[in-house]
Amino acid sequence: DEAAKREKKRQRNREAAKKIKEKRETIESDLDRKLRELEAEHSNLQSYLNQLQQKKLKFTNNKQLII
Repeated sequence: DEAAKREKKRQRNREAAKKIKEKRETIESDLDRKLRELEAEHSNLQSYLNQLQQKKLKFTNNKQLII
C-alpha cells in the first residue's frame, strides 16, 4: 500500500513537472517571437531615421547653397 502511494505521488509529481516545463517552453517561445518582432521594428525605425537624417542633410546643404 505504501509503495502504491509513493508511486501515485511520483506520478503526480511527474505530471506537475511536465506542465511546468510546457508552460516555461510556451513562455520562452512567446518571448522569442516578441524579440524577433521588436528587432524587426527596430531595424525599420533605424532605416527610417537614416532616411530622415539624409533628407535633413540634403535640405541643410540646399539651404547653404541658397544663402
